Amino acid sequence: MKRSTSTIHRGPSAQTLAGSGLAGDLTLVERSSFDNIEEYHRATVAHELGIQVDDVRHVSGYSSDVANYTYFQQLYDDLPIFNAVANVASFGDMITSLGTAFVSKDKPASSTPTLDFADAFSQSGAEQRFGRRVANGHANVRENSSATLGYIARRDGTLFLVYGTDVSNESERTMHRVFIDAHTGTLISAINYAADASYKAIPAIQLSPDSDFQVIVNPQDSAASPNGWHQFTHNKFTDSRGNNGVVYISYLTPVLAQETSSP
Repeated sequence: MKRSTSTIHRGPSAQTLAGSGLAGDLTLVERSSFDNIEEYHRATVAHELGIQVDDVRHVSGYSSDVANYTYFQQLYDDLPIFNAVANVASFGDMITSLGTAFVSKDKPASSTPTLDFADAFSQSGAEQRFGRRVANGHANVRENSSATLGYIARRDGTLFLVYGTDVSNESERTMHRVFIDAHTGTLISAINYAADASYKAIPAIQLSPDSDFQVIVNPQDSAASPNGWHQFTHNKFTDSRGNNGVVYISYLTPVLAQETSSP
């Protein structure tokens, strides 16, 4: 799987915590102060990064018999910072890992757009470069029904107020997520939702799992799988299916990997 983006942002950090768990004020005793795992993990992120809990928004999560996992996004002025994410894992009541790519907010743009989405999209040239807009509405929209309003962060602490929307070029079979400056109409960043049938894995001919990983392109047996590993009848999928493989990717930044079936 492959994604590309022109965005520059702070690199991620990760902690793996063993023994007594996360050091600091969030002890096992204080776990009882939270109604659920989500709030416990959310408070952990805020505590470890020294930020307000209100600046941490829950995105998703899941629990198993072994552990609990929760994923978060950083907020500024109640808007998402698209490339600032975090995840937390816990075993029972003990935090076992924390991965973050949260950013500083030294130079934020105003959270009130200068341009409406239609004007910003027209000025950006995104349609000419990438194709026609296909998205139509998201949960965090302010006054515009065709895009998500939020921020994109740069390494120097600059926060650009942007509209995020999807564009597609059917003739070239491409789709991009584009982020357009809501004040100037400038195209700030683009994510390429391209999925290639290549896998970073240990070749089957190697005798030991300690062998080096290699990028294997189109590894299917054409006699056994004439349509490849991503098509069944008329349906095409962006994840591997069956009982012999699970695909892991990270979204936007190489934070701790999470299982996904997204493109």
